[in-house]
Amino acid sequence: MAKKTLSFRKKADGTGTLTVKGDLDIYKAGELQAALSGALDAAERVGLDFKDVGNMDLSCLQIICSAVKTAAAKDRAVAFRDGRSGAYEQAIKDAGYADIVAERGISLNKGGRENG
Repeated sequence: MAKKTLSFRKKADGTGTLTVKGDLDIYKAGELQAALSGALDAAERVGLDFKDVGNMDLSCLQIICSAVKTAAAKDRAVAFRDGRSGAYEQAIKDAGYADIVAERGISLNKGGRENG
């Protein structure tokens, strides 16, 4: 039996956690998009648990950014549960977005997107 790499758990308080394990690359992009979409339909606040993500590529970074915008439009939120993951940070650097993220104060830490 194959090990699940993405799983969602909803709590009684209307929040939920999307746990991801392994690498997030173009081969997992569709699965990530479907999981985030389903999570945002099911919960008002979605916490991302990416502590066991090895690598993330631009396709999945783009999906996360899209999910944040979608969440805001639905008056919902997406945030990393325990701060930004190393894989997310590296994907930002690899994509050349580190300066933009720092300049605009964009954060996915517990409070969601913040503009400073």
